[in-house]
Amino acid sequence: NNHNNNNNNNDNDNRIQRANSGVVSIPLFLDRRQVPKAKTPEKGSYEAMLAEYSYYARAQHLHISDYYGHARLGEAGEIFRVVFDTGSGNLIVPSSACESEACSRHRRYRGQGLQDDDLVTITFGTGEVTGSYQEDRVCLGIACSTLGFVAATNMSDDPFLDARFDGILGLSLPQ
Repeated sequence: NNHNNNNNNNDNDNRIQRANSGVVSIPLFLDRRQVPKAKTPEKGSYEAMLAEYSYYARAQHLHISDYYGHARLGEAGEIFRVVFDTGSGNLIVPSSACESEACSRHRRYRGQGLQDDDLVTITFGTGEVTGSYQEDRVCLGIACSTLGFVAATNMSDDPFLDARFDGILGLSLPQ
């Protein structure tokens, strides 16, 4: 038992050393699922002929993988499951002011961060988020800082309604 405690202490010491050196380790969670492929083309059509010879068309399901992590927001350290997105550059979480069904199925930010009264709309390939910029304490792993993020007041059903994540952590660089 002491051996396990020593290993845990060593892991914590290593994490703190990496954080002090500017390297932060953030635990990732892999979510794999299968979704049915799109409906098959009408028999005898050109698309059906192409599909017959396509390796991908013969698959019964498409496999989707997403990587998630946890972000803690506010002084209370509210935990949000965020998907890491290389195609966007903002942290977005639903706010307690959001009443859309997509928001109601997920954790909502209830913090008291500084808020900008101007609304911003961010469009993704499959959906849209409207919200206000907020500033509050954000922690990823053991690294914490005061950061700006979007507290969503409306989220489109697609793709957020049935999403397995609460928010999005954009990893792209500012343009």
